[in-house]
Parts: sequence; C-alpha cells; structure tokens
Amino acid sequence: MLEAIRRRLSYANVMATLAIFVALGGTSYAVTQIGSAQIKNNSVRGADLKNNDVDSADIENGSLLGQDFKAGQLPAGATGAPGPEGSPGSQGGQGPKGDAGPAGADGTARGYARVDFAGDLVAAQSKGVVAVTEARDMGTYDPGVYDASYDQGPVPFGAYCFDLSFTPANVLANWIADPQQVGVGPGIFTAGPNVTGVLAKDGNGHFYRCPPGYQDAGVVGRVASGTGISTARGGFFVLFN
Repeated sequence: MLEAIRRRLSYANVMATLAIFVALGGTSYAVTQIGSAQIKNNSVRGADLKNNDVDSADIENGSLLGQDFKAGQLPAGATGAPGPEGSPGSQGGQGPKGDAGPAGADGTARGYARVDFAGDLVAAQSKGVVAVTEARDMGTYDPGVYDASYDQGPVPFGAYCFDLSFTPANVLANWIADPQQVGVGPGIFTAGPNVTGVLAKDGNGHFYRCPPGYQDAGVVGRVASGTGISTARGGFFVLFN
C-alpha cells in the first residue's frame, strides 16, 4: 500500500496538497485574529453589521451621546435650578393710543351755574338752576321783608338771586378772571341759601333783597379793597349743594 503511494507521489502532488492546507489554515487564522488595527477607520458601515447583533457588551460605557438616540428614547432629566435674573431690557416703544373710556359718573354737586358780567345765566354751563335775577335795591330803609313799595329797581351788577329746582344747604361762588380787566382786586363773595332776609348792604347804606321766587340762594361780589358791590368782567361760577 505504502509502496503504491510512494510510486504515485510527485513534487507537484506534494506542493498542491500543502497549498490546500496553508490556504485553509491561513483563512481560519485571519478570521480569529482580525481586530481594530486591521480595519480602516470609517470603513465599517451599518449595512456590514448583522441586525440586533450589537448589544451593551459591545459598546464602551459613556461613549454614546444624547444625539445618538432617537427623539423620545431617553427619559427627561430633573428640572434644573433657576438661573440668575437677567438684566432689564431696553424700554419698548410707545404703544398705540387706547380707546376712549366710558363717561364718568355725575358729580355730587346738586347744582351749579355760570353767570356772565351782564347777569345772564349761561345755560350750557349750569345745572339745577331755573333762573337768576339781579337783587333789588330797597333804599336806605329796610322794611324787614321785601316790600315792592320800597323797591328802587335792580342792582346794576354784583348782587344776584337764584331760583333753583331744590333747596340748597351750601353755596360757594368764585370770580372768573378776565385778562384784559385791570384795576379790580381779588373778589370776595358772600353767598348763602334761603335769602329771605337782607342779602347785602352797599357802601352808601342801601339794603339789597331778593324778590319773591328768587330766594333759594343769593350771591354778592365785592372787591377786597373796598365796600362797593362788584364782579369781574368774566362773571362768576357758583356751586350749590
């Protein structure tokens, strides 16, 4: 048997057989010895890896980043502490003009009036006033009540009597200044409700009274530097409450 094998051996047969063993042995060696040093950087792709073949043991701890995971895969972390307060921003531009607000409630004054220099009521600036008239000059003798027989006519200006739609408890009056008027000092008003008695007395001793129907309130203007009856060219305002 051996003799038959020896007769058939040749150099070519031996080298061919040896080549087969080397090839098989070299391939096995290469499979078990390939590592990172034998792989070119960036040459292995996802398609070269078997699905679900890479697990935790194949990944270096701490090597993956948040960006390596799909959105929603990682749980949210705890809320961090508030940061320091920022510096104030620059002032913004002026906003657009707002809408007009609703009309305010009426004031508490029960009535008011503006009377011009001629003694006429300015209706557009008056409330609760029925009419106004000049006080009456009763002369130097006062009969104690209004008596038409002593009536010498209306006082030219400075003393006024009012017919109101209510009975006031207080009356307050004030000058309306005229910038062109000179020679008239600060005005002083004597004002009051229920003027059934003497309204005023001028520097000549004449008594002034309000006629019937105009005795709800009276206003007398005087110049602070004298005793005469007077008023400003702009008239006056009077408030009733």
